[in-house]
Amino acid sequence: MGAMVRSDVPKGLAADLYKWDLEARTDYDKKEGPSLLDKFTDVKPMSVVKGSFYQRTTALTDDKLGDKDDYGLSDKASLVDGWTVYGKKKHKSKIFRVSSEVAKDWHRYTNFIKEFIKTTGPEWIYNTKEAILMDAINYGALTAGHKIFDQNSSDAGIPSTTANLIYDGLPWFDAAHTAKGHTTTYDNCMTETGLSPSGVANGVNAAGVKNMYVRFAATNAKMENGANFNNTKDIHVLTSIAGEMDWGSVLKSTLNPDDNNNADNYIKGKIKPENVIGTNLMAVDTQSILFRKKGLFCAIEEPKYEFMQEKEPDVDWVRVSFDYIFVPENWRFVLSNNVPLT
Repeated sequence: MGAMVRSDVPKGLAADLYKWDLEARTDYDKKEGPSLLDKFTDVKPMSVVKGSFYQRTTALTDDKLGDKDDYGLSDKASLVDGWTVYGKKKHKSKIFRVSSEVAKDWHRYTNFIKEFIKTTGPEWIYNTKEAILMDAINYGALTAGHKIFDQNSSDAGIPSTTANLIYDGLPWFDAAHTAKGHTTTYDNCMTETGLSPSGVANGVNAAGVKNMYVRFAATNAKMENGANFNNTKDIHVLTSIAGEMDWGSVLKSTLNPDDNNNADNYIKGKIKPENVIGTNLMAVDTQSILFRKKGLFCAIEEPKYEFMQEKEPDVDWVRVSFDYIFVPENWRFVLSNNVPLT
């Protein structure tokens, strides 16, 4: 991985940059923990993408093997194409100016760049990764879609797709998803009043959590061919800071917190309390998202540092950037509640 380095900058600095960057981001990630993007998606290196874009087409057939009698014939199955998902390489970038006084002094220049990479650089990368996921969540129900979902690219050779929407031509969170070739609609965009955090009318309660869990694990747990599948494993919740506390109260309670008659809490154990994560990056304080670490493809390139010099006036610039692909592959592994529709 090379850097576009100024002609008067010793080549050794280019190698040092990536060493400093790796050390700084490793230390930062240890201190902060995984970003939200890393917690909710299996982030892959960009090297797994062969070619100029990502493409995946599901194959639809029966969901299990059939019975076969002794000397009998095996059941015959046919394969048909499901949805095709495309992911284009997008870019995150920031450029900053190095003052002429610093640029003229090689020792100060090197120390300035090193200090930036050790302090500001890792935070930029970490926050940007979190913003990729949160943009998808906060704008995932917009009727007109959002650019985070746009995969159109004639330059990359991607066939025309529905701009700003996901592979089935709908928002990521929508009430009209269908299986390929089927007419039954499924809703992964809830407005459950029993899932608003404390301080808002109808705080999180067991009934609301149950309704969301049943929608995720039963109603929407249908494969593209219409067959049931198990969607109860390793469910995570992403919510607001207040919502995290309320979800915890419901999930940890032995007795049903909605019931004054000491009834058992039927939702306890269905979702692990430690899998509830609160963040202040939610667009509104009433959001809750159920996730499994499936149904999203994300690949990120290692950060690049590029040096440029502008003449008259003499200005030095440093650009930090990385390429990434982020694309929903299956809406069934996410369920939203109270996300903004406009």
